[in-house]
Amino acid sequence: MFHGPGALGRGGGALGQGAGTRAGEPLVSLHAGPPADRSGPSGSGGSCGQLCPSQDDSVSWFHYGLGEALFKAGQGAAAIPHLERAIALNPGFPWAYYYLGLALLEENDHGAAIATFQTGQIKTGQIKTVQLKTVQLKTGQLKTGQTFTEGDSLQNGLAYAQFLQQQDQRLRDYCQARDREREGSARHRQKQVNPDQANPDQTTPNQTHQRLDILLITPYPIYPPQQGAATRMFHQAKALAKHHRLAITSLISAPEEHRSVADLADHFDLVLVALMGDMDPAVNSAADFAVAPPSSIQKYSSRRLRKMLTQLQVVNFDIVCCDFIYMAQYMDLFPQAYRVLGEHNIESALSQRMALLQPGRSGQSEQPEQPKRDAIAEGHDATENHATEHDATEHDATEQQTMQRAARELAAYETAQWPLFDLRTTVSTLDRDQLQGRCPGLETWVVPNGIDTQAKPLLANHQARKLLFFGTLNYFPNIDGAMFLAQSIMPLIWAVEPDLRLCIAGANPPPSLVALALDPRIEVLANPAVMEDIAQDCHISLVSLRAGSGTRIKILHALAMGLPTVSTTLGCEGLAVRDGEELLIRDDPASFAAAVLELEGDRALWQHLRSQGRALVEQQYDWQNIYADYGKRLLERYRERWEQR
Repeated sequence: MFHGPGALGRGGGALGQGAGTRAGEPLVSLHAGPPADRSGPSGSGGSCGQLCPSQDDSVSWFHYGLGEALFKAGQGAAAIPHLERAIALNPGFPWAYYYLGLALLEENDHGAAIATFQTGQIKTGQIKTVQLKTVQLKTGQLKTGQTFTEGDSLQNGLAYAQFLQQQDQRLRDYCQARDREREGSARHRQKQVNPDQANPDQTTPNQTHQRLDILLITPYPIYPPQQGAATRMFHQAKALAKHHRLAITSLISAPEEHRSVADLADHFDLVLVALMGDMDPAVNSAADFAVAPPSSIQKYSSRRLRKMLTQLQVVNFDIVCCDFIYMAQYMDLFPQAYRVLGEHNIESALSQRMALLQPGRSGQSEQPEQPKRDAIAEGHDATENHATEHDATEHDATEQQTMQRAARELAAYETAQWPLFDLRTTVSTLDRDQLQGRCPGLETWVVPNGIDTQAKPLLANHQARKLLFFGTLNYFPNIDGAMFLAQSIMPLIWAVEPDLRLCIAGANPPPSLVALALDPRIEVLANPAVMEDIAQDCHISLVSLRAGSGTRIKILHALAMGLPTVSTTLGCEGLAVRDGEELLIRDDPASFAAAVLELEGDRALWQHLRSQGRALVEQQYDWQNIYADYGKRLLERYRERWEQR
């Protein structure tokens, strides 16, 4: 499934933002067939086999299994004949139709894909994909949110195929219209050209007063803007679209995510999406890159997206903005444009910090509260020991070495790609200095993260007595921070204030976090639609992070809502906050807990942080002001570069 950058993640983000699923997905999925995510393990056995007829269909099953495997390996064309053969031998097996339809979509045969999904529905009925939001625990059963949801995979596939057919038509229409407008504009400039002007196409933007053509390339949809990176990209897009023509291309991790396009269609000139996972096998060749792309980069290699971007070359974009280093691989398609890279994090630094938190490192593995990253990602009990202590230590050391090697490879890729852009932006001076330290002389702007202060009124929560930890909960730094809070800090708080409650809220909490709610003093809320509704019942925000990069929008969000905040130094790094003024900064469990208790007992301090925090975000971190200034500077820099041509 999708791993966002800073990310992606929705940043960067974040878009290597850590393990987990995308917003809205269940905690546990029980499929009546193999999972649609080709990046995960094949589901060819187990529950899938329960749907297979008892007749002798071994040949059909062989072709289906081979076709599914080829499709998941990104070889849709090779998968098609095997899936067709499987259907011919066993026309009652729905998953063969499903994967055949997706394979046909990879080959851009929309009509055949639509017919395949429709035939599958007629021949087999619905595929019920049961998504069970229930986690089985040793001590009982814990339920979160809705118990069951059912989805029809064939219907979702059909809707996606029909969407792609319409999207391709929109893309063709847009390119043709922009081509005609460009030709008309060139003829108009020819008539008004000065006698001493040799080339009419050298008329500057100042003379024509035309809106620029800008392309935004993102690793996942910018809508809904409910996660940090998605929020940043959404407000960037809104600001640019006010004065220019803006086209947006994004990757999606599941076919049903195409529905986000409908919400954006009326606000932007063109919005396109491509299902990730159809990586071109040639991308593995180091010959295509100055530095061989790490696996975290290859994950965002998409033939469909590259094809769409190739078609968009006819627009001759003035500016191409790329969010996250993961999307830099597509910049070779736009050599004439003014190219901008927006780094939500220094992704290699984030990866290195995550590696340092991996157990097995001296001074780390002895901490009983330290969750293992692999256990967290898979939702296993981090304290359960399935091997000898020696074997576990060796495994931890090996995994840490693997993570550190991946971080070094990503750093090498960043260093090779950063100079290829005309402009780079970071969210903090810390990230800018790190980038320029590795690549001296590159123009890099700090465009800080922000918050929509107009849409975030102060909460009327003076009587609340609940602590809040919120964020994207399948993002490793947030998982680690929540576990650190629950296991190392809250016991110290409860020793003094046993009635205080902790609320952990955010997108896609893994079972390891959901399990914390077995303690009646902790509640875990998955995928809240509006965080303000949750925060209304809370009076202090906790940011107990020990890993991360960039800056934390969650802190700006809390300050905007008037929630006094206690944060680690790393949690608030890069933000213009002061200890004792806008928030309290503490790092070790004892001092962190003491700060929470101090806020609990000092109403004057609570009110001071509340008012000072809100004032800070209004003055320095309002999205509208941030991107209004960015848009003006970007246009000026583009014009300067254009005049130098």
